[in-house]
Amino acid sequence: VEFSVEVNCESCEQKLNKTLNELTGVKVAEVNIKEQRLILEVSEESKHSIEEIRDLIEQKAGVTTVIKGVGANKIAAVSEVHGNSGKNVVGVVRLSQLLNNKCFVDGVIDGLGDLKTGVNIHEYGDLTGNNFENVGAIFIPIASNLSSHSGRSSFRLTVSNCDLTSCIGRSLVVSESEKQTAIAAGIVARASVIGGNTKKVCACSGKTLWEERQDKNKNNEAQNKGAFRYIINKGSIETKIIPGKYNFIAQLNPERGILRRKPHLMRSLKMPFDEKSFNFTKIKNDELLFQIQLNSSCRATIIINNSPIEFGNSLMVPRLDECLPQVLTEDSLKLAIFMVALSGHRSFRMGFNSLGAAASVNHQHWHLYYLDVEHKLEDIHDDSGTFDWPIKGFIFDVKELTLSSIENIVKQVFKKVDYCFNNGYAHNLFITRNKSGETIRVFLWIRQPDYGLKDDMTINPAFCEFSGFFICKTQEMFEKISEQQCQQLMKTVEITDTQIFED
Repeated sequence: VEFSVEVNCESCEQKLNKTLNELTGVKVAEVNIKEQRLILEVSEESKHSIEEIRDLIEQKAGVTTVIKGVGANKIAAVSEVHGNSGKNVVGVVRLSQLLNNKCFVDGVIDGLGDLKTGVNIHEYGDLTGNNFENVGAIFIPIASNLSSHSGRSSFRLTVSNCDLTSCIGRSLVVSESEKQTAIAAGIVARASVIGGNTKKVCACSGKTLWEERQDKNKNNEAQNKGAFRYIINKGSIETKIIPGKYNFIAQLNPERGILRRKPHLMRSLKMPFDEKSFNFTKIKNDELLFQIQLNSSCRATIIINNSPIEFGNSLMVPRLDECLPQVLTEDSLKLAIFMVALSGHRSFRMGFNSLGAAASVNHQHWHLYYLDVEHKLEDIHDDSGTFDWPIKGFIFDVKELTLSSIENIVKQVFKKVDYCFNNGYAHNLFITRNKSGETIRVFLWIRQPDYGLKDDMTINPAFCEFSGFFICKTQEMFEKISEQQCQQLMKTVEITDTQIFED
């Protein structure tokens, strides 16, 4: 297993060795201070998964650590599994090809209670349906009757007759052993092997690979300092998939309706910035997380959202000191795409609400957050640039993560955004990775503006809702929400102008 480790001296190396020498089944193969690289040999006798080893290094040696590659052969894979129907089951399973068609499997799965579970690779990568009923038969059996302790199952084992190349794109399914019912699943995606991931610094920000992990820790520090109006811990929000064609996601978050800061009264798409109203120059130091910069004009400050919609929900404020109004710019869209590219998590999302499209503060900002539930939009297909959704929108796929490719997509998006401003239409944007994680998708919805004060105890159509993610403010709302209601909500702001979809 290859890790990036933030080590700079022999003292750091000594702490690493001391920590790792205490672990059964773990042998240090290489520590390279200059390259900030750690390579370990992990056997089936290890009591700790790769994820747990990383956590122990951080906790005991005080060294920020990122997993970079698994396995010495030509192919490795990983699957991030998530529960269905609101089950808070999450986990990571890593697979590495060995000789003689064998495969080493290392996994950790949380949220299982006291269940015994089975883990298998299934025929198809179709995760639709409330109970993963479209994954097909078992393709490669991995394990059965795995025990869990304190809700966690941690396992390492070798599987025979397993060609990883034939598993990519299929599903990895966690099933309850007794009932043989699927409770979590994920797509098997190609991963880096040892030496296969040479990237250490992101070109868009100069941030090292481990800094995203530090940024999550800063979010937790801000929680401890009381910077949030309410606390959301990872996996703590009640979540469910709404039955129907679109697999909409519903979450119960009553505090957001009661405790969030009251939104500004918006009157037009081009309201000027008002320094007398609340803006992000007035936040406390505890709410600042970090800076990100591509060039002098393409830079932003990342701050907490003190009324979060999900775990890790933060705000990207472009050129905070310049007090820009909530009007989308090419630089901020470019930076948002780079932010999604920078993240190593497929669950990382970003969104933008224009004025008149549920923006609550007239100071330019994007939402960023982690949502460990698969969106239907990740796997939706339409080469025409539009897609099958309750309200018409546009999809732009960034297939090559180069500056020229991203700038080309930004210009395509802005042809539509300019039309919005010229015709008085509000707009919402949503950015996520596709199902395989290889493509970044930008979604744009053009809609009727909705000005005036909002009722925070209802669901207002914004980028979350257009993406299929509905935040419910009461238990009754959460229990009764239906796909038909969600579709009707979107259609309340649908435009009748068809010209934009014909150009």
